Amino acid sequence: MNVVFKDNIKSYLLIFLLSIIAGLSVVFFCEFPNNDLWAFSYWSSETFGFWMFSTSLIVLLSEKRKSATINSTIYIFIMFLITTIYKSFRAYWNFYTPYNSLIDLSMHSISGWLLYSIPPALICGILGSILWSGRKNNTWSKILCVLPSIFILGETLLLFHNVFVNHTKLFSAITDLIWFILYFVFLKNEVFKNTNKIDSNLYCRFDHMKKWQIILISIFQIVIIIISCSLVILFANKTFFKTTYIGVNKQEIFIPKYSYFKDESGMTIATFYSLKSEKKLRKEINNYMSDFEYFENDSTYGYRKDDLIIQSYEVVDNGLFRKIFIVYGVVCSKRLLNQAVGKSLRTHNLKSKKGAQVMRKNEKITALYERLSRDDFGKDDDRQLDRIYAA
Repeated sequence: MNVVFKDNIKSYLLIFLLSIIAGLSVVFFCEFPNNDLWAFSYWSSETFGFWMFSTSLIVLLSEKRKSATINSTIYIFIMFLITTIYKSFRAYWNFYTPYNSLIDLSMHSISGWLLYSIPPALICGILGSILWSGRKNNTWSKILCVLPSIFILGETLLLFHNVFVNHTKLFSAITDLIWFILYFVFLKNEVFKNTNKIDSNLYCRFDHMKKWQIILISIFQIVIIIISCSLVILFANKTFFKTTYIGVNKQEIFIPKYSYFKDESGMTIATFYSLKSEKKLRKEINNYMSDFEYFENDSTYGYRKDDLIIQSYEVVDNGLFRKIFIVYGVVCSKRLLNQAVGKSLRTHNLKSKKGAQVMRKNEKITALYERLSRDDFGKDDDRQLDRIYAA
C-alpha cells in the first residue's frame, strides 16, 4: 500500500491544512437549508460518510501507526474546533449570547470549545491506530479495511430511502454514494491487489477465503458490533422499554412503548423519539388522553386527571422517526403556552436559519416558565415575551 503521509512535520502540516478545509466546508454548508430536497445543511451536521471516507484514507495512507494516530486526531480535532467556534460566533452575531464582544465570548468559551473537540479527536485517534493494522498484508487486515466501506454503504442506503420516502437529503445521499465508489476503487487498487501474497502463516489457515467471503465476515462483524452498541444504549435509556415516564414531581405519564427519551427542558417539556408510525402513536396517545377532562380558566388550561395536568401531547413526523412532545404539570398563562409550544412544534417546517432563531427564542421562553411557576412573578412578563418575539 502506498504511503502519502509520512512521519514528519511537512506531512503533519498538510493534515492541518486539510482539516481546516474540512472544517470550513462544514461551516459553508451550515448556512444552507436542511428541509428541502437537497438539504445541504444536513451534510455538515448529521452525515458521516465523508468523514469515514477521508479519515480512513488518511490512516491507511500513513507511514507508521504513530503518524496515523496523530493524523486522525489532528484532522478531527481541528474540524470540530472550527465548527464549534463558528456556531458560538454565529450565536453572538444573532444576539443570543450575554457577551459584549467576541474577545469576551472567546475567553469564556475556550474550555467549552476544547471539551467539544478533544473527546471525538481522541476516539478517532484510537480507532485510527486500530485501522492502521489494515496496511498489513494478511486476511484480517483486509477485513479491517473493508469495515469503513460497509458503514458508508449502510448510511448511503438509509439516505436514499429518505430521498424516495421523504423527498429530502438528496445531496447527502449522492455524496455518500460517491465516497463509497471511491473507497471501493481504493480497496481494489491498494488493498486487494496483492491477495496472492498473504502472510504465509495466515495463508495456510485462510487460503480458501475469497473476497466475497471476507466481505461477508466483515458485514457480520459490523452487524454484531452495531447490535451490541444499540442494545447497550437502549437499555441505558430510562424509558425505551417502559410505558411510563416519571416527571420531575413524580407524575406518572403514559408514553408509547419503545419511545427513546431525549431530554426535558424547563422541567416541564419532555421530548422522545419513536420509530412507530405517526398514526399508531396518535392512536395510543388518544386512548390515553380519553380519560382526561379538558379545563380552562384565566390562568391556565389543559387536560386533567386526578393530580396530573397535561397541556399538550404532540407527535411530529421527522421522516425516519417521530418526535413526541409532552408539556405537563405546570401552571402558566395560555398565551405563553400557545406561543412557546406551538411555535416549537412547527419549526420542522421552517427554513433552517429561521427555525434556529425560533428555537433559540423558545429557550428564552423556557426561562420564563420557571418564573411563572413561582408565586412572585411580576406583571412585566407579557412585555418581556413581546420583546422576545419582536426580536
